[in-house]
Amino acid sequence: DDVFLSQKTLTPVDLTYRVIDFEAAARIMETNAWFYGGGYQVDGTDVSTLGYKAGVRGYVLNDLVLDFGASDDDVWGTKFRFGIVFFPGRTPNGLNHGPRHTVYDRLREPVWRNNYIAMRQSVREGALPLTDPNGDLIRVVHVDGNSLDGGDGSFQSPLSSLDDVFANSSPGDIVLVHADTTYTGQSVALQDNQRLLGEGGSQTHTVSTERFGAVTLPESSTGALAGAVPVIMNAPADAIVLNPVSSDPDNPSSMEISNLAIDGGARGIASPTGIGEVDINRVAISNTSGNGIELSPLVETLADSSKQVRFNPTIDQVTFDGIGGDDISINSDTSEPDTTPVIESIAISNVTSTNAQGLGINLRNNRNTAAITDFDYDGGTTGLGGIFLSGNQATVNVTRATIANGNGPGIDITETDTTVNITDSTVTDTGLAGVQISGGSSDVNFSGKITQAANASAVAVLDGHTGVATFTEADAGTGVITATNGDGIQLSNADGTYFFNDAVVLNGGDAGIDVLDDTDGVVSFDDVTITNPSGTALNIDGGAANLSLTGRIAQGNNALTVSVSGGHTGTLSMTESTTDEGIIAATNGAGMRFDNADGTYTFSDAVLLNGGTAGIDILNGSAGTITFNDAQITSPNAVAFNVDGGSADVNFTGNITQNNSFSTIAVSGGHTGTLDFSESTANAGVVLATNGDGLQFNNADGAYVFNDAVVLNGGDAGIDISNDSDGTFSFPSTAVITNPSGTGLHITGSAALVTYAGQISNNTGRAVVIDGNNGGNVTVSGEVTDTAQGLLVQNNTGGTFRFTGLVDLETAANNAATIDNNSNSTTSFSNLQVATTSGTGFLVTNSDAVEVSGSTSNIESTTGTAVDISGSRISNVGVSFESVSADGAANGIRLQNVTGGQFATGLFGSNAGDGGTIQNTTGAGVLIDNAASVSLNHLMVENTLGRGIDVAHSSGTASTVTVANSTVRGAGAEGLNLNSTGSGTMRMTLTSNSVDTSVDQGINIDVAGSTSIANITLNGNTVVNDTGDEAVLLTASGNTAKTLNLLVNNNQFTNGDPAAVAASFQMNGAVSFNATVTNNTFVNSDNATGRPFEMAANNGASNIRLSLRFNTAQNNNANDEYFLEQNTGSFTLEKLTVPAVPPDQVPEQTVFEENTGTINITGTITTDPGNIPTP
Repeated sequence: DDVFLSQKTLTPVDLTYRVIDFEAAARIMETNAWFYGGGYQVDGTDVSTLGYKAGVRGYVLNDLVLDFGASDDDVWGTKFRFGIVFFPGRTPNGLNHGPRHTVYDRLREPVWRNNYIAMRQSVREGALPLTDPNGDLIRVVHVDGNSLDGGDGSFQSPLSSLDDVFANSSPGDIVLVHADTTYTGQSVALQDNQRLLGEGGSQTHTVSTERFGAVTLPESSTGALAGAVPVIMNAPADAIVLNPVSSDPDNPSSMEISNLAIDGGARGIASPTGIGEVDINRVAISNTSGNGIELSPLVETLADSSKQVRFNPTIDQVTFDGIGGDDISINSDTSEPDTTPVIESIAISNVTSTNAQGLGINLRNNRNTAAITDFDYDGGTTGLGGIFLSGNQATVNVTRATIANGNGPGIDITETDTTVNITDSTVTDTGLAGVQISGGSSDVNFSGKITQAANASAVAVLDGHTGVATFTEADAGTGVITATNGDGIQLSNADGTYFFNDAVVLNGGDAGIDVLDDTDGVVSFDDVTITNPSGTALNIDGGAANLSLTGRIAQGNNALTVSVSGGHTGTLSMTESTTDEGIIAATNGAGMRFDNADGTYTFSDAVLLNGGTAGIDILNGSAGTITFNDAQITSPNAVAFNVDGGSADVNFTGNITQNNSFSTIAVSGGHTGTLDFSESTANAGVVLATNGDGLQFNNADGAYVFNDAVVLNGGDAGIDISNDSDGTFSFPSTAVITNPSGTGLHITGSAALVTYAGQISNNTGRAVVIDGNNGGNVTVSGEVTDTAQGLLVQNNTGGTFRFTGLVDLETAANNAATIDNNSNSTTSFSNLQVATTSGTGFLVTNSDAVEVSGSTSNIESTTGTAVDISGSRISNVGVSFESVSADGAANGIRLQNVTGGQFATGLFGSNAGDGGTIQNTTGAGVLIDNAASVSLNHLMVENTLGRGIDVAHSSGTASTVTVANSTVRGAGAEGLNLNSTGSGTMRMTLTSNSVDTSVDQGINIDVAGSTSIANITLNGNTVVNDTGDEAVLLTASGNTAKTLNLLVNNNQFTNGDPAAVAASFQMNGAVSFNATVTNNTFVNSDNATGRPFEMAANNGASNIRLSLRFNTAQNNNANDEYFLEQNTGSFTLEKLTVPAVPPDQVPEQTVFEENTGTINITGTITTDPGNIPTP
C-alpha cells in the first residue's frame, strides 16, 4: 500500500554467464614465451556482449608459468590479470632439446581452459512497512496541489486539495504537503494525533519508528527537499483547524504543524474546541484578518467521569507578518472549576513578528509554568503590544525577547498573581509602556534593557499591583532603562515592591518618575538619572509609597524637579551615585514642591536649584518631615524657600541666595512645624539676600531656627513676622540685616517667640518695628543700628520685647526709639544709644511695662526731646539711662502720667553732667507730671527758658521723685519746682544738688489740692538764688487735710533779697506739717530786711511740728535769722523748753542753744514732745 511508510530492502543476487572465447599466440623469439590475443562472447540474463583480451605468457622454469593480460567488455569493463601456473614434476624430456621447448615438450603440457564460472553480483530492491513505537503502521497522506486529479492521498496519487484531507485521512496520519505548492482559498482540518508537515525549504521531518527510532521522512521526489515550502493562501476562514475528537486521557490527542506558510484568511491556526497537545514549528503566518495562532485547552473525561484539563502547546520557529489580530493567542481558561486537575506545559520559542496589528503573544490564565524564548516582535506602527499576560496563575518565563515599536505596551502583565521572569530581553520604542504591570500580585523579574524613544512610558505599574518587580541589566554597564521620550516610569496605584537595580537613564520628552493615585508600594532605584523632562522630573501624588533613589535629577526645562502632593504619607530618600555629583540640579522651572506632603523626605547629598523659579515650596497642609543635607538655592525669580500652611518639619543644611526681587524665605498659612536652617560649609552662612524682601513669616506658628549666618543686604531684604504668627523664631549672632529699603525686623499682629542675636542696621527705614502683637516674646540681643527712622514698638496688646544688645539710633530729625500704645506687654532695652537732632530720642506713649536696664544707655538730642514718656507704665526693672542730654528742645526729659517702676538717669555717674546735660530748652529742662518713680542723678540742667526741673503730681497714685548730685543753673523760672495736688502720696527727695541763677525760686514746692501725704527730703543741696526770689520755697495750701513730712538736712540755702526769705515754709491750708530741719545753713545776704529762714502757720487748720537743730542762719542786717510764726492754726517746736535736771546733771540744750542765729517767735508756739515723723 503506497500510503504507509516502509523500509526499503536490498537483497544480493549472483548472476552466471555463458562465455565463448578464442585466442592465438606467437612465440617470442627463441624463448618459451608467447604473445597472445583473442576475443570472447558473454551471454546471460539481460546481457549479451563481446569482449577482447591480450597478454603475454611464458615459462620461467620448466614447471612454472607466468601470465599477464588484459580484457575489456560491457559487463566487467576493463580488467587486468596476472597469473602463476605451477606444474609439479614437469621436467625436460631428457633429450638435449636446449632451452627452447620443442613440440614434444609442448605436447607434454596440460590442456589450457577456463576453469571458472563467469558470474556477477546484483541487488534486488524491496519494501518492509514500518511501525510506530506502539506497533501501528505509519500512514502518510500526500497532498500535492500541482496534481491534476484529486487522487487518494497515496504517494502515486496525492490529494490535490487541502480541503480533502479530513475526509481522506485518519487520526494519527502524517499529512505531507509537497514542496512548491500553493493552496488558494483552501483550508485544512486536522484530526487526533495528525501531523501536518510541509515539504521544502531544506527542512527535514523525523518519524519515530519501533525498529529504527527516529528516521527522516523521505522527500516526495528528488530535489523536493530544496523546494519552496507549501503556502495556504487566503483561506476562506481559518487556514488550519485543530479538530480533536478524542478526549481519552490514555490516548491524548497530539498534533503537529510544521514547515508551512499561511498567507491571509481569518485565523492561521485555531483550536475551536481545544487542543491537548500541539507542536507548531517552522511556520510562517502572514496577513490574517484574525489571530495568527489561537489555542485553548482540551477538557478530557476520565474513567470515573471526572474531568481534567490538558494543554501542552509548543510553538517554535514561527514567523508572523501583518497579522490582523494577535500573533499568538493562548487562553488556558475553561469553564471547569478551579479544582479540576490540569496537565499543562506551554512553550513558545524562536518566534518573530513584524508589522503586527494586534498583540504579539497573548497568554492568559496559564495554570502551570509557561516559557517564551527567543521572541522577536516589531509592532511597526500598528501593533498593540509584544507580550500580554493576563490572569496567569503559574510562572511565566520569558527569555531573550526582543520587542520594538507598535502602539501598545512591550510587555503587559495584567491581573496576574504569579511569577513572571523576563530574562536577557530588550524592549524598544513601544507605543505604550515598555513594561506594564496592571493589578494582581505578580512578582516580575526583568533582566535586560528597556529603551523608550516613543512618546510613552518606559515602565508603568497600575491598578493596585501588590507584588515585587525587579529590573536588572543583562550586561554589565549597559543599564536597564533608557528613555529619551515619553513619560518615563509611571507608578499609579502601585502597592508592591519595585527594585531598579541598575542604571535608569531618563533623558528626553517628559521622561521622569511619577508615583500617583494612592500608590503605597516600596520603590528603589540604585542608579537613576533624570535629565530635563518637559514635565515634573519626580512626581509623587498621594499614597504612602516609600521611595529610595540613588542617582541624579537635572532639570533645565520650565517644570518642577520634584513634586510631592496629594497627602502622601510615605518616605522619599535620595542619595548621589557619584561622589560630589549631587542628587538634584535645577537650572529652570519651579524646583521642588511639597503640596500636602505628609511623609518623610530625605535628600542626603547636594541639591542645586539655580535658575528660573527653582526654589522649594511646601504648601497646602503639608505635615511631613523634610531633610536637606546640602541644598543650594540661588536667586530664583520667585520665593526661594516657601512654606504655606501645614505642620511640616524641615531640616535644611545648605545655603539660600536671593539676588532677585522676591522673598528669600516665606512662611505663611498657619504653618506649625519646625524649620531648622544650618550652613553646609563652615562660615558660608545659610541665607544671603541682596534683593527682595528677605524673610517673610505670615501667620507662621511653628518653630524656625537659623543656626548659622543669615545675611540680608540689599533691596528690602529684612525679616517680617506678621499676621497672627505665633511661632518660635531663632536667629544666630551671625545674622546681619543691612540697610533694607523698608524695615529691618518687623514683627506685627502676632504672638511670636523671637530670638534675634545678630546685627540690624538701617539707613532708610526703621531697624525694628514691633507692631500690633497680642503676645509673644521678642529678644533682640545683637547690635541694632539705625540712621533713618529708628525703632518702633506700637499697638501691642501683649508680649515681651527685649533688646538686650546695643541699640544705636542716630535718626536726626526722626524719632529714634518709639514705644507707643502698648498694653499688657513689656518693652525692654539693655544698652540704648540714641542721638537725634529734632527727633525725640526715646518716645514712650500709652504703653505698658517699659524698661531700660543696665548702666550704659544714653540719649542725646538737640532740638528734639531726649526722653518723652507719657501715659505709660515702667516695669519693676525700671528705665535707667547713663545719661540723657538735650540742647534746644522743648524739654530734655518729659515724663507724664508714668506709672510703675522707676525712671532713672545718671545712677552711676560721679559728677553733674555724667547723667546728661539738658540745656537751652524752650520749656522745662525736665518735665515730670504724675510719674510714679523718678530718679535724676548727676544731671546738668542749665539755661532753660522754663523751669529747670518741673515736677507735677495731680493723680491719685503715689509718686516718688529723686534728684541727686545734679546741677540746675540758669532756669528761666524755678530751678526745681514741685506742684503736688493729687491724692496719691507724693515723695520728693533732693540730694546733693546745686541749684543757682534761676529766675524764680531755686526750689519751689507747692503742696495743695487733694494731696493727702507728701514726703519731702532736702539733703545736702546747695541752692543759691540771686534774682530776688527764695532759694527754697515750700507752700502747703488747700482745705483738704493733708500731711506734709519734711526733712531738711545739711543743705545750704542762699539768697539776697529783702522780701524773699532764703528758705521759706508757708503752711496756708489744712496741713499737718512735720518738719525736721537739721545741720543746714541759711543765708540771706540782703543788708536791710532779708530773712534767712521762715516757717509760718497761716491757716486755722494748719498744724506745724518743727524740729530745728544744729542749723546756722545768717543775714547782713539787724533782724533775727529764724522766723517762726503762728499766725493761725497751731505750731509746736521741739526743745522750745527742756526739762529741768538736778544740779549735778547737764540739761539738754534748747532750740535756741542748738542753732546758730536768733530765733524770732510770733504767735503761740509751744514745746513739741518730739519724735516728729520724718519722710
